Amino acid sequence: MRFGHEQAVRNFLAQGAGLESEDPFGKTPLMWAAQRDQLTMVKLLLANGAKVSTLSSRGVTALDWASQAGHVEIVKALLETGANPNTPSRDLENPQTPLKRAVRSGHQLVVETLLRYGARTDLPAERGHGFLPPLILAVVSGNLPIAEMLLAHGADPNEVSAGQRSTSRVKITPLYAAIFTHQVEMTRLLLAHGANPDQQQLEDPLYWAVMHKWVRDPFCQSIEGVTRVKFGDATALAMARLFRNPYIVYLLAQYSKTTVPPEEMKAPPNPMPEERFPYCQQVN
Repeated sequence: MRFGHEQAVRNFLAQGAGLESEDPFGKTPLMWAAQRDQLTMVKLLLANGAKVSTLSSRGVTALDWASQAGHVEIVKALLETGANPNTPSRDLENPQTPLKRAVRSGHQLVVETLLRYGARTDLPAERGHGFLPPLILAVVSGNLPIAEMLLAHGADPNEVSAGQRSTSRVKITPLYAAIFTHQVEMTRLLLAHGANPDQQQLEDPLYWAVMHKWVRDPFCQSIEGVTRVKFGDATALAMARLFRNPYIVYLLAQYSKTTVPPEEMKAPPNPMPEERFPYCQQVN
């Protein structure tokens, strides 16, 4: 099955081969065909009774594999046969919906297809590595078209992630993720769709950044740096000031309902180059 030998598969089917049996890799024939972009094989297996929503022993469906791999025609075929785009996998290592898999992998056409077939952007966050909502995943990935698509389909620009565990204090918003990664255009997009610059962005300021060591400056990884922003002032505007990005501060100031210094209402000469990870300097 992994090699797409159609006639051999037809022969096996004629002999009553099990369509739901797993191989040593934990995949059914349909899952292999979906992952390897074998559309003819997928249609053949479905026509012969393969169950479109079968969960493997790892808790993954054929739609999960196709979405993650970016095979849009396979995704369409599975959805048209009744696959549920909102079923989260039960994979303990990677418990995500097909939509989140496609967003993480940057497959824009698959994201568009899943949304068209009813994939929800507001499902509760799963455990483990699947804790980030689709919109925050798109922001962290720097994928502006996918973020725009999710917002157009109702993604909440002020959604607060629940953290990796129910006891986690790591709670972030899409706007914080954009600020943290210095994405000017992403920040502009989120603000245009109603992101609140005055919303508290973290339960524990800079905890997320420090624990993941994405802030490289030693000051930012020090106790002094973490406590520089107080719990009650962990707003998007406060975080942008801490990360020293004047153009993002300017964008946020235009939408803030708080009093901001006059100099922050003036556009800096040029936006800073966008970086995946921010820098940080000690506040005098």
